[in-house]
Order: sequence, then structure tokens, then C-alpha cells
Amino acid sequence: MKLHEAKINILDGSIEISDRGMITGIIYVDFEDVKFPDSGWRDCVVVILTWWLEALVPLVQGSALSIDLRFMEGPLRMSIRRSSSLIAELRCIRGSKLQVPMLEVCSLSFLKSVLVAARQVRLVCLQKDLRSKDVMRLNAAIEVASSILDHGV
Repeated sequence: MKLHEAKINILDGSIEISDRGMITGIIYVDFEDVKFPDSGWRDCVVVILTWWLEALVPLVQGSALSIDLRFMEGPLRMSIRRSSSLIAELRCIRGSKLQVPMLEVCSLSFLKSVLVAARQVRLVCLQKDLRSKDVMRLNAAIEVASSILDHGV
């Protein structure tokens, strides 16, 4: 089966703080020819990128065999199951329905893509002076994931 690239896309200009104090922005995953949930999806970018990093690290390290990467808005998730040391099966799910056929991805490359997006969001938050406990938690997750990638699993 073909390995798919998965790029986390963030629209910098869309990042703002909501009335509820959540930092939101346009975020979606681009699997070459498929966008999930869609190219205009707005969600709590700081929170979900933190969740994703915290979940992906154990998967990449081998201490977790499967994880769910959830979105805050809507019943959306990416279910990921490790199939080898570097390969994972990824399923995009809306509610209980598979949105995209199962894709194989390199778990390290996927972690790197989430990390790049998280650093991008952190930079925008610094530039816009958006501060919160969520941003502090994102910073911690970035440091852990960076250490894993820099020093190996």
C-alpha cells in the first residue's frame, strides 16, 4: 500500500480569540487529494494541537498501539493504529462513518507535520499576544515532541 503524506494546514490570518476565551483558527489535514474535515474548518487550534502532540508521542515511541486525534467541534476524529515501527493506519471519521478510505502514513512524518503546525500557531499567538494556560500547555507539548524527534524515539 502507498504511504500518504499528511500535512496539517493552519491559516495564520484566521487565528483569533473567541468570546469564550478559546484560541480558534482554520485547521485541516491535507492528504494530497483529500482535506479533512474540510479546507474551511474552524476549531480550537491550540487545544487540539496540544492533544494531538500528547497522543502522538507515545504512538511514535511504541508505548501506544492506537490513538484517536479528536477535533473539539463536531464528532470528528482521526483514528490511528500503529502497524509497524514507522507505519500507521489512519482513518478519518465523522460520527461513526469513515470519511476517507484507510490511509497508511509514516508516524514520524505525521508527528513532524503536527509539530510544524503547533510551532506555527505558537508563533502567531506570540505575535498577537494571545496568552493562556492552553498556550502554556502547547509549549510544553512542543518541547516534548521536539525532544523526541531531535534525540530519537
